[in-house]
Amino acid sequence: MSAVAEILKTKPRTMRMYEERGLLPGGHEKEKKLYSLEEIDRIMLVHYLATHERINANGIRFILKLLDWGITQEAKEALFKEAQELIEKESMAEIKEGDL
Repeated sequence: MSAVAEILKTKPRTMRMYEERGLLPGGHEKEKKLYSLEEIDRIMLVHYLATHERINANGIRFILKLLDWGITQEAKEALFKEAQELIEKESMAEIKEGDL
């Protein structure tokens, strides 16, 4: 979990909050969590929706249901790619600000 949090430039506590709100699959506190690439894409999407689009937990749950109900794989991949690009863009902006 902490590795994924680091990739997203957030804190593990934020990831646990997503779990507590039912946005991510939960696990045992002391159990090390391993995520598939598909799960990491989903985590990135949740983080993007929460932080960049400012969508609340209920809205995110609804969007995730829609994705699960049959959006095409191509559309899903495009959405995940957009979220990833925006997160990377924000990370690069933070790095540039740190250089000043």
